[in-house]
Amino acid sequence: MQFFFIALISVGILAAVYYWIKLRLARAIDSGDLQAELAKEATKLFKHDLARDLVIFAIKDGIVLEHYQSKDVASPNVSADSIYEIGSISKVFTSSLLSILVAENKLKLDDDLDTLIGDRFVLADHIKPITLQQLATHTSGIPRVPKVMLNKLEVMDNPYSTFTVDDIAEYLKAAKQYGKLGKFEYSNLGMGLLGHIMEWKTGQTLDALMKKHIFDPLDMHATGFSVSDENLPLFVDAHDPKGKPTPHWDFPILGGAGGIRSTPSDMIKFLKANLDGNTAISEHLVSTHPDPKSKKEGLGWMGPTIVERFLGNKNLIWHNGLVGGHASYISFEKTNNTGVLVLSNKAMDLHVVGSKLSRALRIHSIKH
Repeated sequence: MQFFFIALISVGILAAVYYWIKLRLARAIDSGDLQAELAKEATKLFKHDLARDLVIFAIKDGIVLEHYQSKDVASPNVSADSIYEIGSISKVFTSSLLSILVAENKLKLDDDLDTLIGDRFVLADHIKPITLQQLATHTSGIPRVPKVMLNKLEVMDNPYSTFTVDDIAEYLKAAKQYGKLGKFEYSNLGMGLLGHIMEWKTGQTLDALMKKHIFDPLDMHATGFSVSDENLPLFVDAHDPKGKPTPHWDFPILGGAGGIRSTPSDMIKFLKANLDGNTAISEHLVSTHPDPKSKKEGLGWMGPTIVERFLGNKNLIWHNGLVGGHASYISFEKTNNTGVLVLSNKAMDLHVVGSKLSRALRIHSIKH
C-alpha cells in the first residue's frame, strides 16, 4: 500500500512539472531579436563543451540569418564555404533522387526487390517483397546494420569504409527475419541498398545521379561524395564526442545512407528548395515530405516526434546526421515559413538543439 501511494505521488509530481513546463513554453514572449536567440542556443552548446566549430543558418519569411562560432577563439574558424560531413541527412537526398526517378518513369515506388535485383542476387524469401517505398521510409524490416556487416567493424574510427557489395549480397541471401515489414525500423543498410538499386537501374553512379538531378539544378556545386584536393583546406576537421581529433568517415558502399559532404551555403539552397518550392525540382522534393495531418509517411524525412510536439513544433519536417566526428541537423515548417540548418564538427546528436532552434524561429521576430 505504501508503495502505491509513493508511486501515485511521484506520478502527480511528474504531471505537475510537465504541465508547468508546457505552460511556460506556451507563454513564451517574442524577444524581438532572433539573431540573439540563435547565438544564445549556440553558446549553451559551447558552455557544456558540446561543440567546436559550429554553423547555424535560419530562415524566416525568406530572410536568412547566419551564426558562426568556434571554441576558445573570438573569430570563428568556419564560414559558409566550409565543408562538413552531413551524415544521415544524405538519406533525404537519396529519397529525393528516388522521387525524381519515379517521376521520370525509371522506377516505381511499389517495385519490389525480387523484380529489381532478383537476377543479380539470391534473396531470402522475406527480402523479395520489400519495395522501394519501404526502403525509403525505413519500413522494410532491414536492420540498421545487420550482424554480418557488424562483424567487419574492426576499423571503428572509419567503420563503413570496410563494407563491400559482397557483404550486401551475403546479407540478402542469408538474412533472418529482423523487423516486421511495414513497421518503422531505421536502417542504414536499407537506404544504402536503395542508392545501389538506383545506380544499377540507371547505369550511373549515385554521385553522378545526384549531381545531374539535384546538385546542379540547385547550384550546389560544392556538394558531393568526395572532396577535391583543391577544396581539402575547406574540409573541417572532425572530433569525437570527447573532442579528440578523429578521421572523416568514408562510405564507399553505403553512400546513400551517409556519405555526402556539403557546405552551409549549399545546404541552405536545398533547405529553401524544400521550403518555398521555387526551383525546377521543388515539386519532386515536396513529394517526399511527410504530412502529420494525413499521417502520410515521408520518403527519407522524419515527421514530428514527442520532443517536437512538446515544444510546439507540430508540423516540423526534419532529419539529423551523426558520424564519427561531425553532426548535422536540418528542419523546416511550411506553416510558419521557417527553416533551420546546424552543422558541427564534434560528434553529438543535434536533434534536441535543432528542435529548440525551430521553436525559437516560430516565436521570435527578426530585429530590424
